[in-house]
Amino acid sequence: MADELALKLRRENPGLQVAAHSGGPDPSEDAASLKLIHEHNTQVLLVAFGHPKQELWIDRMKNRLGVAVAVGMGGAFDYLTGRVPRAPRG
Repeated sequence: MADELALKLRRENPGLQVAAHSGGPDPSEDAASLKLIHEHNTQVLLVAFGHPKQELWIDRMKNRLGVAVAVGMGGAFDYLTGRVPRAPRG
């Protein structure tokens, strides 16, 4: 899903630099995630592992991420990609 959202964001925002990684909150995946975050000189990190995993991961990793902002997105990726329809406007 991260790849799908990255593609959509690139299409809708020419010139936007977006990278995607479908990692996970397990500590065994930390090294690979950190490597990519640092290689891409990430400034804004959107984490979608679900609550509370994403918040716990961000807190555990905050001193190693080197990003300006890290945000737990929860199910927002589902809405942003269109996989889950938004509620009708009232």
